[in-house]
Amino acid sequence: KTISYELGFQQTIGENMAIKVNAYYKELRDMIQIVPRRYAYPIDYTTFGNIDFGTVKGLIFNYKLRPSYYSNNKNVTLEANYTLQFANATGSSAGTQAALINAGQPNLRTLQPTSQDRRHNFVLSLDYRYGAGDQYNGPIVGGRKIFQNTGVNLIGSALSGRPYSGQKNVTQAVSLGVAQRSTIDGTINGNRYPWLFNMDMRVDKSFGFVVGAKE
Repeated sequence: KTISYELGFQQTIGENMAIKVNAYYKELRDMIQIVPRRYAYPIDYTTFGNIDFGTVKGLIFNYKLRPSYYSNNKNVTLEANYTLQFANATGSSAGTQAALINAGQPNLRTLQPTSQDRRHNFVLSLDYRYGAGDQYNGPIVGGRKIFQNTGVNLIGSALSGRPYSGQKNVTQAVSLGVAQRSTIDGTINGNRYPWLFNMDMRVDKSFGFVVGAKE
């Protein structure tokens, strides 16, 4: 069960710019998690129950710039997005607490960052494009509009690392007949992977052609 609340505000700045701010809050209830059944007859066993819960809180800031042939910007489309999010729950998946249950411990009932939590997310999209006909304002070589219907698109993103549980001791990846148990360094999902950065670029040009004779 998910209960979600969201509040937003949008405002234009001039004739071709706008900002948008969204704040949201989600309550996640009755999520599935492995649970033990102690003192069951004839033996103890584990099953699944709707016991996990969590919350997701976030803020989204968005900026948009559109080309306008009545202003100085006739070629650039820009969109910048920043998301700040806090995703905490008693479990990241239905089997998150399997190791805890197998060790004879009860279910953990405290909120921890989920494995899917991304605290910071930046996305920037930049598009530079020349129009066609009377809307073309690019270079002309030999009377030809060489960059007509041509554009370059750049998309960059930066995401903060996802959380993970650190380990204090060294354990073997494969071992036979050796009892070994890992020890958590700090808290569950108390560490973060490094940031992730990505950049994509695309260059395209459109061509028009006529099939058949003109009347």
